Amino acid sequence: MYKRRVRVLFVATAPGGDAWTAAAYAWALGSDWLEPRYAAAATPDAAQRNTGTGAPEGDGPPRHVPWSAETLRWADLVVVSGAPRPEWNTQTPTRRWDPPAAAERSRCDFFRERVVGMIGGLRLMARGRPPRRRRG
Repeated sequence: MYKRRVRVLFVATAPGGDAWTAAAYAWALGSDWLEPRYAAAATPDAAQRNTGTGAPEGDGPPRHVPWSAETLRWADLVVVSGAPRPEWNTQTPTRRWDPPAAAERSRCDFFRERVVGMIGGLRLMARGRPPRRRRG
């Protein structure tokens, strides 16, 4: 088990708020367990428009990070919404979350359920104790 929060990078490969939505749920529901960030890898201009102000690490809502190899190295897990692109060859574990069609259920419910499942798995591995937060 990690001695720190798990660093999760949520990536959207198409325009839209999927990465931000998932990261916001991760922060709101599991900030004791997860350190979420989000990036847009759809197109360079989309990534530039989605600048997000961020917050100091460990406090506040998830922060937007630029798409780069360094960002991939930072993450313990990459969660992709949309098809991964070939240049994503990385040793960082990657999971793909494809939201259902709008008629089945809402995208927000989908991402919330996935994040709750991720947190539940971490709790099981740690036997219920979240990692310690560093202060200062």
